[in-house]
Amino acid sequence: MDKTNTLKITIVGDVAAGKTWLWQSYFQNRKPPYVQTMFDNYSTSVLYNGQEVLISLFEMCGDEEYAELRKVIYPGTNVVILCIAVDNPESVAKSGNFGSLERWSLELKDNCKGIPIVIVGTKKDLRGDPVVLRRLGENKLKPLKYKDIIKATKKFKNAIALDCSSISKDGVQDVFKAVVKLGLRNKSYNK
Repeated sequence: MDKTNTLKITIVGDVAAGKTWLWQSYFQNRKPPYVQTMFDNYSTSVLYNGQEVLISLFEMCGDEEYAELRKVIYPGTNVVILCIAVDNPESVAKSGNFGSLERWSLELKDNCKGIPIVIVGTKKDLRGDPVVLRRLGENKLKPLKYKDIIKATKKFKNAIALDCSSISKDGVQDVFKAVVKLGLRNKSYNK
């Protein structure tokens, strides 16, 4: 297969941000039980504009203690997917600061210069969930809105914002279409 048709996608985000559910709902059409992922790799091919594209997807645990290990998977990445769970608004805004988003911003700037980043608001089906609304309301918080995800892109160069639900699959296909498009464009630009 022509090397231009191969993409390396790295998916990162906080623990329980929906990383595994996102890619497994798209590529494997399933919803896995929650088990914290330390590292996962999945390869498949997809058709994009009539062209076969081989995708190697790398997922690494989002815990801060794994930052050094994540540095090993970043080289050769064509696109980064950064997952932000809409039911975890503290990941974006914490006391007027950016919570873990600030950490991801620094890590990706250090390790993925010039790489397109797709910031994905995951779990969008939970925006109206009464249990989530009650839990967040107890701390005077609300689920992240799509405009919050868009605002998060300002912390990065080369970033776009999308949101999706791995449960209903709403927006999941759009995420991976954008990822493949950006990845192929990035490879062509960097030839």
